[in-house]
Amino acid sequence: MAQILPPLAEDLIAESGDGISLFSLGYGARVANYMCFESLKGNLAKPEGDEILAKYKLWFENQTSYQFDVFAKGYKLEMESFNQTFQDHDCNFSF
Repeated sequence: MAQILPPLAEDLIAESGDGISLFSLGYGARVANYMCFESLKGNLAKPEGDEILAKYKLWFENQTSYQFDVFAKGYKLEMESFNQTFQDHDCNFSF
């Protein structure tokens, strides 16, 4: 499958620093990518998507290795990129 959305900016990746931060950032972007495309295909409604994000947030709150704020930043950036690319479909899931 061809990449439709642009990748995260290199300077953002560089400033994220350590491997745990990079994983959290990339994980957030990947979750947004999946959820937004499933929404676009009609397979994921807003209530279900919000519930999924609530479970991710709860998981982050119950562990200390990964960083929720960096995950949320990656998620937000990917969701914004999706919404710019697919202007007729608003991906608007929220934590």
